[in-house]
Amino acid sequence: MIWTRPATLARRHPNIAVLALFVVLTVLLFKDGWSDPQGSNIGWYGDPPHEMWFLAWTPYAIAHHQWPFFTHHINYPAGVNLMWNTLMFLPGLVLAPFTVWLGPVFAYNMMVTTSVALTGWCGYLAARRFVDSHAAAILAGLIFGFSPYISAQSRDHPNLIAAFIPPLMLIVLDETLVRQQRSAWRSGLFLGLLGAAQFYISQELLASEALAIVIGIAILAASHPRAVRPRIAHAARSLGLALWVMWILTAGPLMLQFLGAQRLSGAVQPSDWFVNDLLNFVLPTGALQFSPDSATSITTGFTGNISEWNAYLGIPLLLAVVAVVIRCRRNPVVRFVAVLGFTMAVLSLGSELHIHGHHTDIPLPWRAIADLPVFENVLPNRLALYTDLMLAVLLAIGAVELFGWTPARPRLRRWAGGLAVTGAAAVPLLPSVPYPHAPISVPAFFTDGEAERIPADAVVLVAPMQQMFPDEPMLWQAQAAFRYRMPQGYFIGPDASGQAMYGAQYSYMSVAMEDLQYGHAPAVTPVLRANILSDMRMRDVSTVLVGPMARQPEMLQFLTTILGTPPEADDGVYIWWHVSP
Repeated sequence: MIWTRPATLARRHPNIAVLALFVVLTVLLFKDGWSDPQGSNIGWYGDPPHEMWFLAWTPYAIAHHQWPFFTHHINYPAGVNLMWNTLMFLPGLVLAPFTVWLGPVFAYNMMVTTSVALTGWCGYLAARRFVDSHAAAILAGLIFGFSPYISAQSRDHPNLIAAFIPPLMLIVLDETLVRQQRSAWRSGLFLGLLGAAQFYISQELLASEALAIVIGIAILAASHPRAVRPRIAHAARSLGLALWVMWILTAGPLMLQFLGAQRLSGAVQPSDWFVNDLLNFVLPTGALQFSPDSATSITTGFTGNISEWNAYLGIPLLLAVVAVVIRCRRNPVVRFVAVLGFTMAVLSLGSELHIHGHHTDIPLPWRAIADLPVFENVLPNRLALYTDLMLAVLLAIGAVELFGWTPARPRLRRWAGGLAVTGAAAVPLLPSVPYPHAPISVPAFFTDGEAERIPADAVVLVAPMQQMFPDEPMLWQAQAAFRYRMPQGYFIGPDASGQAMYGAQYSYMSVAMEDLQYGHAPAVTPVLRANILSDMRMRDVSTVLVGPMARQPEMLQFLTTILGTPPEADDGVYIWWHVSP
């Protein structure tokens, strides 16, 4: 391999050089997580071990000739319809070599890092579509790729930070709807492939993209009515082909999701909880580097949690945006991105206005969408992603139009002024450093071959009992190469009425074990013991295992009383073999 100096690479292949820049910046941001990439995850405790299970499931299912969109390895015997969960099939497929070779923890860290880098880089490519300036486009990529949305969601939602497809869709839709310089069939094919790829990364992002596209088309048609008629045939052919391509590539999983076993009805999350608070646009949260106590004392009262407080822009950035819109109002791209960005910001506030965490009962436009099929499972606060993308493009245009960030005859004073202004607007968006990371500890029993003593595909009851958290049992199962099945798990499935719930439907067994984990040890009566043994029998439990957990001695005593015999110890893991409930 011939070494190419960075300056030469930047001159000959600027887009590749910019990608390298984003990779370096992302690795620096997550460097603490990469200090032990197989023993800690980027982000915090909570969802990451559960997401690692999904990354590991895809290569396992394909290697063992199983349908990857449904599993009986958790929630046995009913199984789980993974289309209602964060399966991340495409990332699982792409990262399969890393998962198999270095494990699901490493693959998770790879996904988080590459997702952020690619998201920023694709934001750069989208801005480059509208400005003749690499510097201005890099600014847009930085603002989008390291936005407060990305900084917050990177803590535990890798499927939501793999947001590199929205800017690519912006590029293709600009060609399809506005410029129309390429074949309608080519544009439609690209758009359909992007939509299908997004489907296999995050269905929620695909739904929100569809919403943004519909609103964007409406804005274009309303602002340029005379341009609609000569473009409508080309656009219709492209969009029609895109929908057809998407249907061909996603029909099977879609039919499983809406017609198959363990399907859901209704909304998964409450519609008025994960919304952006009006104050969040100007008050930073603890996910950002510059978040004084006076601000976080307010933001901690918002509904949702720190991963879902996505609206922050900051007063300097808002002032910069207003200045660009006023000064460049004759530019049709400026008008479009400003209106679309503002619209998505308003929709991100949810069905009613929240101020300082309080419901105001003031109705907002999202109310008209909130109960529609599909959109009932889109969390409004996450629409901030599209506001961030629009503002990034807007600032790139402003850097060119107002400060002369162009290759032709650059003026040092104007460039310096632009750097000062954009720096003042962008610095408040910097993510908190050091970025959080959480240690991952998997007992050697699951990694050194001891788990192979369990008969293949046997059903194992694992403590701690998992309905939602703690989610280590699913990671232990993945690390044991899915040797066994479990009657539990952290997943979204139907309750008795078909509505969404977390984890398996409740049983005497799950309730008693959860109560014990939370410090409310149940009295083991003959009736309770009989009911728990009956639950185990119905689920074909043949092995019971207790891993590291809070109140482990109490759990061991409880299960010993239920099963009538003591367990075998194996380096911190306790096992009852050949259980006969």
